[in-house]
Amino acid sequence: MAPGITGQASASRLMFSMGRDEVLPKMFFTYLHPKFKTPVLNILLICTISVVGALSLQISLVAELMNFGGLTGFMFVNLSVIVYYYFRKKEKKFIRYFLIPALGFIICFYLFIHLSGITLTTGFAWLAIGLIYSLISTKVLKKAPPIMEGL
Repeated sequence: MAPGITGQASASRLMFSMGRDEVLPKMFFTYLHPKFKTPVLNILLICTISVVGALSLQISLVAELMNFGGLTGFMFVNLSVIVYYYFRKKEKKFIRYFLIPALGFIICFYLFIHLSGITLTTGFAWLAIGLIYSLISTKVLKKAPPIMEGL
């Protein structure tokens, strides 16, 4: 139960940050409870999603979906280290900035391709929804996402 509560609290704060950065609709996602100063609407939204998921999904699918997100994130972190340090910054520490992140990427990719078909389908569908939302909110990339302005 403790990891679930921690996950809900962190997800609600993440959505608050995304609302503040105008990646998600600001009016809903930045609302704070007047007395407790917590993002109560985000907490209720995450709670609703969690209850519906708990009642309708198998725990193995939920675990694999979490792995989809985690492995995707770690693959991109490893690629980012290679691109930023080895290619852009021209750091020539091959083992530190190329080999180790490349091995990390390969291991994550190996685990990723062995996720179940339903997990990959669901994960990529969720990713597609996010990309479509991004395209709509940036008017098909004609304007920078709010978080990217000023970079």
